[in-house]
Amino acid sequence: MKQHLLVSSLFFTISSLAYAETSLINPDWIFQDDFESTEDRSFWGSEAYTDFGVTCPGDNSNGKSLVFNYQADKPDAGNSWSEKRFKLPVDAVQLEMSYDLFVPTDYIRSPRNHKNFVLWSGTYGKFNANISVSSESWPTDGGATPSVYIGEDGNNYGHSLNRLRPHMYTNNSGRWQRVHVFLELATEQGDYGKFEISKDGVFINGTHHPDAKTDSSTDLSNQINYANRGNFIDQGYLMGWVNGGFDTETSFCVDNFEIKVNTSHGETTGGPNLSYAPVLNNVTIQY
Repeated sequence: MKQHLLVSSLFFTISSLAYAETSLINPDWIFQDDFESTEDRSFWGSEAYTDFGVTCPGDNSNGKSLVFNYQADKPDAGNSWSEKRFKLPVDAVQLEMSYDLFVPTDYIRSPRNHKNFVLWSGTYGKFNANISVSSESWPTDGGATPSVYIGEDGNNYGHSLNRLRPHMYTNNSGRWQRVHVFLELATEQGDYGKFEISKDGVFINGTHHPDAKTDSSTDLSNQINYANRGNFIDQGYLMGWVNGGFDTETSFCVDNFEIKVNTSHGETTGGPNLSYAPVLNNVTIQY
């Protein structure tokens, strides 16, 4: 674990989208954890059904990891739960998060949605938080596809999905994959932020993804508005609640976790070329 204080192409039916993951050039703060040493409790917080710094039960090739143990009907009938929370020491307006995620061979998507990660400030919850940006995976053929899920200043914009339904989790995967998240908040009223989710270097959903659809009256690209309650992110958690639960005990593993943040807007590199991407507005999603 290290901590520092510092002062591919994807093809669509409509068009091709050149993409390189968006990264911060000179972040104000960086945290890294390979889970090979003692847990840093100044960053990592409460947990539910997790094991820190143990061998991944599905694949030990990465050494030690953070393991999320989901059990059938626990903590209550018909659901499953496992999560690990963290706290940032600074108020972030730009955030880059990445980690290796092992999806076990016995993973079969739940009949309903389950959380991937949540980032927020203030009181937890889409209606309650200053701003909350998260993703949940929704069942699709052969696995589950990630949503974009945003709330700010008491507004809950609901879930937005990529109409092509790319997998965030694939049934019976049994493999490690790399998850990359980039979040940038608005700078002022009238400005809008952006949110990108990538898997293995492929842009699979986000506020400016050309195949993302929202059923909100607010365009997806305008949903990360300036939060008057507090325009920053300082909390988060990985994984989380599974609606519908898993039928058998299912363990995911996270390794090589890294998070970078800026407390004021700074330079970035990479990101999708959206100059010719189609605009998709107010499309009803059938869950």
